[in-house]
Amino acid sequence: MRRLAFLLLFAGGAGADDVLDALFAELDAEVVARREGGAGGEADALAAEVEALRSRAAEAAAPPATKVPEMHIVYAGEGSLTAGQRARVRVTARSRPIVLALGSTGRVRWHVDAEPGAEVRRVVTLGSADSLVVAPPQVPVETLAERADFPFDDGAGREALVRAVEEASGYVVWTLLAVETPDPAQAIVVGPGNPEWSAQQLRTGARLLLWRETRGRRAALREDLKALRFGALYRWREASKPQQLHVAFGEWTPLGPLLRRQTVLPDMVAAATAVACDAERGHVYLLCRGSLQRFTLPSWTPEVLHVPDTLPEVRERCALAVDTRRNRLLLATKHDHGYLYAMDLKSREWSVLSDMDDVDAAGMAYDEQRDAVLCLEYGEAGAVKLHRFSPEDGRHQRETPLRLPRMPGKRTFTVACRKGLLVILDPPPFAHRDADQSCVFVVEPHSGEVLFASRTRPWEDFRRLDDARLDALWGDLAVREGADAGRAMRELAGQGDRAVAFLARRFTPDERAPEELGRWVELLAADDALVRDLAHFRLVEAGPRAEAFLAGLDPAELQPEARRRVIAALGEVGGNQRLPRYSRAIQVLEWIETPDAAKLLEELGAGGDPRRRALANGALARIDRPRH
Repeated sequence: MRRLAFLLLFAGGAGADDVLDALFAELDAEVVARREGGAGGEADALAAEVEALRSRAAEAAAPPATKVPEMHIVYAGEGSLTAGQRARVRVTARSRPIVLALGSTGRVRWHVDAEPGAEVRRVVTLGSADSLVVAPPQVPVETLAERADFPFDDGAGREALVRAVEEASGYVVWTLLAVETPDPAQAIVVGPGNPEWSAQQLRTGARLLLWRETRGRRAALREDLKALRFGALYRWREASKPQQLHVAFGEWTPLGPLLRRQTVLPDMVAAATAVACDAERGHVYLLCRGSLQRFTLPSWTPEVLHVPDTLPEVRERCALAVDTRRNRLLLATKHDHGYLYAMDLKSREWSVLSDMDDVDAAGMAYDEQRDAVLCLEYGEAGAVKLHRFSPEDGRHQRETPLRLPRMPGKRTFTVACRKGLLVILDPPPFAHRDADQSCVFVVEPHSGEVLFASRTRPWEDFRRLDDARLDALWGDLAVREGADAGRAMRELAGQGDRAVAFLARRFTPDERAPEELGRWVELLAADDALVRDLAHFRLVEAGPRAEAFLAGLDPAELQPEARRRVIAALGEVGGNQRLPRYSRAIQVLEWIETPDAAKLLEELGAGGDPRRRALANGALARIDRPRH
């Protein structure tokens, strides 16, 4: 399994050149692989693109011109901000339209201007910090997802901010310029003239090129990873009661939880931090609010387990695993000389293997192939280390730094060993514990190399659905409440390329539509009101055939009366949920992430309704860069 690069794009500092060098090394390896595979033409084309990027890096040249808008973030407030702090932003990038996102930890008065020839398409503010923006005339200023939480701190937290902005806006973020306290006399330059902007823009371009060219290989890798199954907790919130957190236990793959193989647990254990499963005896062990609990399947009868007082005092329970060779439950504790305890699963007798050698475990797994106990531990600045212990006597054998991004916080990982690989599930912060906010990493435990990294999302391993069921799911995508729509999205995603073909038919009008329905659209602007009403009726009567055709029209090309009636007709044939239905369908294509899905997104992003184009292009761009 060939390693896929995992690097932070937006972290500043001395390591930025190393990131670019690593990206070029990956691209060079892809060129060699294609030549060795007999695809000389593809290899030459990719080599030319890589050489162009290298030339830009060497000459500090401006990026090539394009008409595709790019989003760039300016964030103020790593240090202290005074109320009404002033900040100046000057856009100098002339080769492409710029969408500017402005964020801060407090109230800021932003002044945005642009050099002659630079185009600022729009300005968006992040969150609800009540900032004021003074922008050039004719540049719209909007608030992006006012209720959303846009986190920010150094390192991996920057990546989290970028992810949140991309998902809320539909754009790919190319650069993130962060300042502690803005100097009103010194403008923050977005474009050539700012070395940090140029370096980030180049790194993002190289990363997108790499992920675009390895799309097919990653799709094949995802199929292979579906065979890696492990047990983990799945948490979710209902749309009608978002304050209530629910939890289930069941099978996962590195792609996400298998929803049909989850068993709902009592809400009282929703705060559980660690889990281990004894499948042979039908027991699940949980660490919840400092206590160790055992649940018996299938009744899920709880029992609190206690370590005998004759053993060293248990200070803080932190990790669980099952030693399948010796039929033991392993319990790790931390702080003030933690210990590695073992409970015989048959006799339920406890023992102490050894102390933890000052390792504060943030996750633990038993590697049956190597007969080793593996523990994760946070290092300095959010780095993660892997420790290997002997299952015989608990002796600390070795330490391996993992090449993961820096992890903010001190969350407990879910860790599993499958086929000699280490699977690490990093849950999101407790306040946002939804499965699609988790990250998963597949790691080679001996070297610490990351073989796969992705955001997880719920998915289903359904049987092949018939056409009637697919039609019903298409209808559910338009419902106003999200519960049925979410289920429909997961069912469609579970159908893979078959769902892609189905959605392609729904997005594409039939061959008769342009000629037949086009005449009715023209008559929507007729002078006679009766003719306009008749045309409107005929379009609504056409139902699904008209929906795909009308959704593909560009409203800017229609006369005002025709535009109004087209929007009204779409509301009637689409249940007044046209955009949510199409946005959900596009998200399904993003989840499927196969080459066929990417091809359909490319087609949807090439023409038709501007909102649909933006959604499709955003989804395609996110496919072309890792979801972590």
